[in-house]
Amino acid sequence: MSASKDKSAGLGHLGPRGEVGRHKGDAGYMSGSSVASVASVASVALDGHGDIVYSAAFSPDGAYIVTTSRDQTARVWRIDDGGTSPALVAVLNGHRDSVSSAAFSPDGGRIVSGSFDKTARVWNVGDARTLLVLRGHRDRVSSAAFSPDGNRIVTTSLDKTVRVWNANSTTGAPVIFTGHDAGVMSGVSGQGLLSPDGQRAVTISDDKTIRVWSFNGFGNGFGDGVGAAAVLRVPDLDAASVAFSPTGDRMVSASHRQPIADTGEILSVVKVWPTLQGFDGLDDARLWRASRYCPSVAVRIELLGVSEKRAARDLDRCKRRVAAAHRRAGADSLGRP
Repeated sequence: MSASKDKSAGLGHLGPRGEVGRHKGDAGYMSGSSVASVASVASVALDGHGDIVYSAAFSPDGAYIVTTSRDQTARVWRIDDGGTSPALVAVLNGHRDSVSSAAFSPDGGRIVSGSFDKTARVWNVGDARTLLVLRGHRDRVSSAAFSPDGNRIVTTSLDKTVRVWNANSTTGAPVIFTGHDAGVMSGVSGQGLLSPDGQRAVTISDDKTIRVWSFNGFGNGFGDGVGAAAVLRVPDLDAASVAFSPTGDRMVSASHRQPIADTGEILSVVKVWPTLQGFDGLDDARLWRASRYCPSVAVRIELLGVSEKRAARDLDRCKRRVAAAHRRAGADSLGRP
């Protein structure tokens, strides 16, 4: 599923090698769902928006798609079994500026959308009715997502905050998380904004940081908004989006440009990071405790600022430590001392 500057969203059909089709315009200007490698094979266009399409996302059961656009609407499409004849079933009107993102609730019955009009809205999928309007952000809402239990909504904004709302009522003030020094973004359409267990959110910002926020459990206080986030500082970061992996133990980030390391090497605009929890500032031991895997030489150089020789040595040490831990675990499972 992809979104494009050509005013359409694209439903790609995987080819025999996992390829998907292309848009007529700038494909994947902002994409809400992951796709495989790109090649010229058949795809189905979801046409109807009157301006740039910002995001696209599937419903949990894969039967519907929601798209958002600079035309100030979100649109809901039904997909047939073959995925060849998408039908527009609802136009969500109400926002007064571009709609930046939208995501379905876990049961597929509601949609939350974020907008440049500084609000988020909750919609009933069945009749396109607005259920809630979440007001409070002081700048554009860049992404919005439901918690895994559907009872909370998390939004990010260019006002530098992350906010957590009651998804069923406008009663009570949202919990506000602060710390970024520039606009806050996350995955488009809220994809990957929250970890699979709903305990954390990941955000990216033009302040050149990625932050992981702990909510201390949905429905159990949800955090007080003042706890320190885990901070990953990336000096050459030009923020675009970030998301958790489906397993929650990795994060993937994308930036608008290719940062250049001190060595002059051009690094990838897409990077995968260990998931960092509960600290600001890094060292090798903290990387290990946070990720439970051995970060590569490149990650150690960039995050820890160590030399290539030191990074290679520490990686070897880490691998030996992991191997030893596995041997101990195996011995314990067999009842050996």
